[in-house]
Amino acid sequence: MPADVETAAVATTTADGSQSPRAPFSLLDVGIADILEPVYREEELNAQFQVVTKFGFIKTMRYPFLVKNYLDQGFKVVLVVQFLDTLTTNLKQIGDGLYDKYLYKFADELIKDGNREVWVRPMHEFNGDWYPWGTYMGGTNTIQNFIRAYRHVYQVLTAKGANIKFQLGYNCVNGANDKKTPFSAWWPGDDVVDMVVCSAYNRAGTDQFHTQWQTWPDVFQLGYDQMAALPTSAPLGVGEMGTVGMAGEDKAGWIRDAFAAFPTLYPRVEQITWFLEDKDDGEWDLNSADEIEAFRDSLLQYTPQGLPQVLPAVVPLQDVNGDGLINTVDAPPFPTGSASNSGGGAANSDI
Repeated sequence: MPADVETAAVATTTADGSQSPRAPFSLLDVGIADILEPVYREEELNAQFQVVTKFGFIKTMRYPFLVKNYLDQGFKVVLVVQFLDTLTTNLKQIGDGLYDKYLYKFADELIKDGNREVWVRPMHEFNGDWYPWGTYMGGTNTIQNFIRAYRHVYQVLTAKGANIKFQLGYNCVNGANDKKTPFSAWWPGDDVVDMVVCSAYNRAGTDQFHTQWQTWPDVFQLGYDQMAALPTSAPLGVGEMGTVGMAGEDKAGWIRDAFAAFPTLYPRVEQITWFLEDKDDGEWDLNSADEIEAFRDSLLQYTPQGLPQVLPAVVPLQDVNGDGLINTVDAPPFPTGSASNSGGGAANSDI
């Protein structure tokens, strides 16, 4: 990133009410996972974000369609590799090499196109009970088989020298209501992890188990503490984050407060991904002028701007549905051959 936007200073309030400077903190790299092409999201926000996060099914995970275009545009890319097929549990099969040909294909295509850096997050939220690779799914999905599978995926993707960085992606709380097993139980080794992330959401009102509005520290603090306790100096991040809208609550304020928490409470965090896509369980996108403004202001304050992005020329968005906003619902369909769905979201999370 440009030297003039690499760090920023914040101030803290002392006991007598005066402001004392803090040491500079590195600006965040912010990713967005959604169904909106980056050029339209940046048009909506009138600000830059730095990372495009995409979810790829293992058997159709192709570098030219999921990654290349966004690297060409000047974004960093995080690819969340989803080992989804007909198997109920598949950690042993991943470690046995069942999906190797798809991994090799992706690495070959990356290398052929110049071998630019790509972040990969395999088997995300593995400490849960909602994906076939989750270690609470039973069968042969043991923690030992997760470690074996993760290291195998690392070895396959890097065997030919592909320029891939690896994210170890926890859920910020364990599945199956397990409050005892520490994150360290899943640790695969410092040699195969470039960043540790976990996912957390404010899911207030989405079901009978999430009735209370929660702040960002409410949902992230325990996960951050667990990540910080791991035997590594690797940077930390947020795999997925977001908040649903709820009557009587200030979603825009939540967005501002969450961004503001990173330099003060979570200094090891370098990259975060916001999930911005409405789903059946709630409105996770930016759905009001106040929410868009809060996100824009936070990007301008906490992330590098003025990056050399080369976005495609498109027709500016129009207020198609007449709600007074230009946002996701006004966007055209995804282009042919591109990823058509972000694939993530709080509905899959235990938080």
